[in-house]
Amino acid sequence: MSCTIDKILTDARTLLERLKEHDTAAESLIDQSAVLHRRVAAMRDAGAGCAEQGPGVAAERPDPSRLRPHVVLAQENTQIRDLQQENRELWVSLEEHQDALELIMSKYRKQMLQLLEGRKGEDAEPVLKVHEANSVEIEGQIDRICEMGEVMRKAVQVDDDQFFKVQEKLAQLEMSFDPNLLHNNGHNGYPNGTSAALRETGVIEKLLTSYGFIQCSERQARLFFHCSQYNGNLQELKVGDDVEFEVSSDRRTGKPIAIKLVKIKPEILPEERINGQEVFYLTYTPEDVEGNVQLETGDKINFIIDTNKHTGAVSARNIMLLKKKQARCQGVVCAMKEAFGFIERGDVVKEIFFHYSEFKGDLETLQPGDDVEFTIKDRNGKEVATDVRLLPQGTVIFEDISIEHFEGTVTKVIPKVPSKNQSDPLPGRIKVDFVIPKELPFGDKDTKSKVTLLESDHVRFNISTDRRDKLERATNIEVLPNTFQFTNETREMASNWLEKF
Repeated sequence: MSCTIDKILTDARTLLERLKEHDTAAESLIDQSAVLHRRVAAMRDAGAGCAEQGPGVAAERPDPSRLRPHVVLAQENTQIRDLQQENRELWVSLEEHQDALELIMSKYRKQMLQLLEGRKGEDAEPVLKVHEANSVEIEGQIDRICEMGEVMRKAVQVDDDQFFKVQEKLAQLEMSFDPNLLHNNGHNGYPNGTSAALRETGVIEKLLTSYGFIQCSERQARLFFHCSQYNGNLQELKVGDDVEFEVSSDRRTGKPIAIKLVKIKPEILPEERINGQEVFYLTYTPEDVEGNVQLETGDKINFIIDTNKHTGAVSARNIMLLKKKQARCQGVVCAMKEAFGFIERGDVVKEIFFHYSEFKGDLETLQPGDDVEFTIKDRNGKEVATDVRLLPQGTVIFEDISIEHFEGTVTKVIPKVPSKNQSDPLPGRIKVDFVIPKELPFGDKDTKSKVTLLESDHVRFNISTDRRDKLERATNIEVLPNTFQFTNETREMASNWLEKF
C-alpha cells in the first residue's frame, strides 16, 4: 500500500513540474506572438506611408512578402494549440491520479479503523479478566476481615461479661464476710456521707444491675463498685451522675474499688454572659458551640463561663458566634496598568481593583498570571483588594478537569472573524449524548491540536468545571479518526499537499 501511494505522489510531482514548464512555454509564445503583431502593425503603417510618398520611395523598401509574418504566426499558433492540448491531457491524468489516491486513502482509513477496533477488544479483554479476578479476591479478603472483626468483637464482649461476673461475685463474697457493711448498707453513718477517710469524686460511667464503674474526676482511673455500696435510692442513680466515694482494696485481687458512694446534688451556678473577643484561654468542646458552626481564631463570640465545683477548672459553654473574622481571599492578577491593576477572584466570577501601594513585596516582580492573596475592604461604596501578597505559583485553581474522556459532535464552530456584537468567550458548542443530552461550550484555547473543527465532526474531550459557578465546558478537544464515518463529507487529502508546491 505504501509503495503505491509513493508512486502516485511521485507521478503527481512530475505532472506538476511538466505543467509548470508548459505554462512557461505558453507564456513565452504569447509574448512572442504579441511582439510579431506589433511588428506586422508597424510594417503595415510603413507600407501605407510609402504609398503616400510615391513610387520612388516604395521601390527603395524591401518586398514585405519576403518577411511572411503570417506564416510565422500560423506556426506559433499551431505550437500553442499543441501545448494547450497537452495541458488538458495532463490535467485529465492528474484528476485520475487524485481519484485513485482518494480511493486508496479511504480503503486505508477503513483498514486502520478495523485494526484499531480489533486491538481495543484484544487489549481490553485481559485487563477486564484481571480486574474481575482482583475484585473477587478483594471481596473475599473483605469478607474474611469482617468475619475476623466480628469474632474479635464477640471475644471482647465475652471477656468483659466474664470480668464483670467475677467482680460481682467477689463483691458479694466480700459483703458476706463483712457484717458491718451489710448492717450499714455500705455507709458508716457520718453525716452527708463523709468519713474520716479521704474521699474522691467521680462520674458514673457504666451502670448494670448489681455493679458499675466510676470515672475519677481528679485522676485518670476507672473504679469498680457494687450497687450495695450506694447510699440512696438506686433507681435514681444513672450514668453521668456525679458521686462521692472512698477508695478501698479488693480483699482477693488487691485492686482498688469504690465504696460508700453518695450522689452529689448538682449546684445551679448563676449565668453571666460575656461579650467580646478572646482575651484569655478557656477550654471548650464542639458540643459547647451552638448552631454547629466551625470557630476560627479571631472570631467574635459570646459564651458562659462554667466552673467545675470539684476540680475548679474553668471552661466555656453555650458559645455563640457573633461575627466571623475577615477572611483572606485568593486570586490571579489578570491586568496591570500604570498605577493599579485587577485581580480575578478565586471564590466568585468577578474581578477586583487594587492599587500598587497595597502590594506587599517587590512590585517589579509582579506580573499578570501571578497567584496572590488579599483582603477585601469597602472604599467609597466599592470593593477593593488590600494587603496584596504573592502566593506560590499554582496555589489558585479555578477549574477541575475530569480524568475521564467523553465523545460528542460539534454543532457550532468558532467563527474565524468574530463579530462586533459577540460577547460570549466560549462561542463553540459540542453536543454530548448523556442520559439527558446537553451542549457544552468551548473556546479557542480548548482545542488540543491545530485542526480546524467543522460542524458534525466527531471529537473526544475532557470536561472542565469552574469551581466558582460550576460552569462546565469542553477542553482538550481532538478530532477522532472515525469522524468521516459520522460526517458524510469528502476532504481532499492530496489537494492540500499540492498547494504547498
